[in-house]
Amino acid sequence: QLANSHKMIEYLASGRVTLATRTLDYEARPDIVQMARTPDEYRRMFREVAADMATWNSPELQAARRAFAQDNSYDRQVDRIAAALAADGRQVGL
Repeated sequence: QLANSHKMIEYLASGRVTLATRTLDYEARPDIVQMARTPDEYRRMFREVAADMATWNSPELQAARRAFAQDNSYDRQVDRIAAALAADGRQVGL
C-alpha cells in the first residue's frame, strides 16, 4: 500500500515514532512519519530510531503526531466532506 495505510492514523494517535516504508500521503511529512525508501534504508533507520527512542519520542514530537492524528480522524474527515458538500450548495443530512 503506497498511498495511505488505514492503520497510520492509529499509529500516529499513539504519539510514538512510526517508521514506515514508502507511503505517498506522508512523503512530505518527515516530522510526522519516518520513512524509508529501500530495505537497506529501513534497516539503517530502524537501528537509529531504536538507539535513541528518547529523542524520537520526545513530548514535543509525540504531541505533534497526536495533533495530526486528531485533525485527520474519521470524524474530522466526515466534517470536511459535509462542509465541502454544503459549500457546493447541496443539502447534507447526517
